Amino acid sequence: MELTRPNGKLYRSRKPPAAEFFEGDWFDKTYCLVYRCEDENEARALADEEIRFNDPACQAGDGVFSWWRKTIRNNESYWEHDNVRGVPGWSFEVVEYRP
Repeated sequence: MELTRPNGKLYRSRKPPAAEFFEGDWFDKTYCLVYRCEDENEARALADEEIRFNDPACQAGDGVFSWWRKTIRNNESYWEHDNVRGVPGWSFEVVEYRP
Protein backbone atom coordinates (compact mmCIF):
# COMPACT_ATOMS: atom_id res chain seq x y z
CA MET A 1 0.00 0.00 0.00
CA GLU A 2 1.26 3.46 -0.86
CA LEU A 3 -0.30 6.66 0.46
CA THR A 4 0.72 10.29 0.46
CA ARG A 5 0.91 11.80 3.94
CA PRO A 6 -0.67 15.20 4.67
CA ASN A 7 2.84 16.70 4.53
CA GLY A 8 3.34 15.36 0.96
CA LYS A 9 5.76 12.52 1.78
CA LEU A 10 5.07 8.98 0.60
CA TYR A 11 4.11 6.21 3.04
CA ARG A 12 4.74 2.58 2.07
CA SER A 13 3.50 -0.21 4.30
CA ARG A 14 5.71 -3.27 4.60
CA LYS A 15 3.37 -5.11 6.97
CA PRO A 16 -0.30 -6.14 6.74
CA PRO A 17 -3.06 -4.28 8.61
CA ALA A 18 -3.47 -5.02 12.32
CA ALA A 19 -6.09 -4.26 14.98
CA GLU A 20 -5.60 -3.30 18.62
CA PHE A 21 -7.79 -2.20 21.53
CA PHE A 22 -6.90 0.91 23.47
CA GLU A 23 -8.46 3.09 26.14
CA GLY A 24 -9.46 6.58 25.14
CA ASP A 25 -8.96 9.76 27.11
CA TRP A 26 -12.15 8.87 28.96
CA PHE A 27 -11.67 5.53 30.67
CA ASP A 28 -15.30 4.50 30.24
CA LYS A 29 -14.77 4.28 26.46
CA THR A 30 -12.82 1.64 24.57
CA TYR A 31 -11.61 1.92 21.00
CA CYS A 32 -10.29 -0.46 18.39
CA LEU A 33 -7.59 0.93 16.14
CA VAL A 34 -6.94 -0.72 12.78
CA TYR A 35 -3.61 0.60 11.57
CA ARG A 36 -1.78 0.27 8.26
CA CYS A 37 -5.17 0.35 6.52
CA GLU A 38 -6.87 3.07 4.47
CA ASP A 39 -10.03 1.26 3.32
CA GLU A 40 -12.88 1.81 5.78
CA ASN A 41 -14.73 -1.42 4.88
CA GLU A 42 -11.62 -3.55 5.35
CA ALA A 43 -10.79 -1.75 8.60
CA ARG A 44 -14.33 -2.20 9.95
CA ALA A 45 -14.25 -5.94 9.17
CA LEU A 46 -10.91 -6.32 11.00
CA ALA A 47 -12.18 -4.23 13.93
CA ASP A 48 -15.40 -6.26 14.24
CA GLU A 49 -13.39 -9.48 14.23
CA GLU A 50 -11.04 -8.22 16.95
CA ILE A 51 -13.89 -6.79 19.03
CA ARG A 52 -16.01 -9.95 18.85
CA PHE A 53 -12.98 -12.04 19.83
CA ASN A 54 -12.70 -10.02 23.05
CA ASP A 55 -16.40 -9.29 23.71
CA PRO A 56 -19.10 -10.99 21.59
CA ALA A 57 -21.70 -8.45 22.80
CA CYS A 58 -19.94 -5.51 21.11
CA GLN A 59 -19.19 -4.20 17.62
CA ALA A 60 -17.40 -1.32 15.91
CA GLY A 61 -19.22 2.00 16.07
CA ASP A 62 -18.33 5.24 14.32
CA GLY A 63 -14.89 5.36 12.71
CA VAL A 64 -12.36 8.14 12.19
CA PHE A 65 -9.44 7.99 9.73
CA SER A 66 -6.17 9.58 10.76
CA TRP A 67 -2.41 9.02 10.98
CA TRP A 68 -1.44 7.26 14.22
CA ARG A 69 1.79 6.70 16.15
CA LYS A 70 2.18 4.53 19.23
CA THR A 71 3.88 6.35 22.09
CA ILE A 72 4.24 6.11 25.85
CA ARG A 73 2.16 8.42 28.05
CA ASN A 74 2.14 8.09 31.86
CA ASN A 75 4.14 4.85 31.53
CA GLU A 76 1.44 3.27 29.36
CA SER A 77 1.28 2.75 25.62
CA TYR A 78 -0.89 5.32 23.87
CA TRP A 79 -1.94 6.03 20.27
CA GLU A 80 -1.72 9.66 19.19
CA HIS A 81 -2.27 11.58 15.96
CA ASP A 82 0.96 12.13 14.02
CA ASN A 83 0.80 13.27 10.38
CA VAL A 84 4.60 13.10 10.00
CA ARG A 85 5.68 9.71 11.43
CA GLY A 86 2.38 7.90 11.99
CA VAL A 87 0.75 5.07 10.08
CA PRO A 88 -2.66 5.37 8.39
CA GLY A 89 -5.56 3.81 10.22
CA TRP A 90 -9.12 3.86 11.44
CA SER A 91 -10.19 4.29 15.05
CA PHE A 92 -13.57 2.76 15.91
CA GLU A 93 -15.45 3.25 19.15
CA VAL A 94 -16.46 -0.08 20.69
CA VAL A 95 -20.25 -0.12 21.24
CA GLU A 96 -22.83 -2.71 22.26
CA TYR A 97 -24.02 -4.95 19.45
CA ARG A 98 -27.09 -3.62 17.61
CA PRO A 99 -28.58 -6.02 15.03
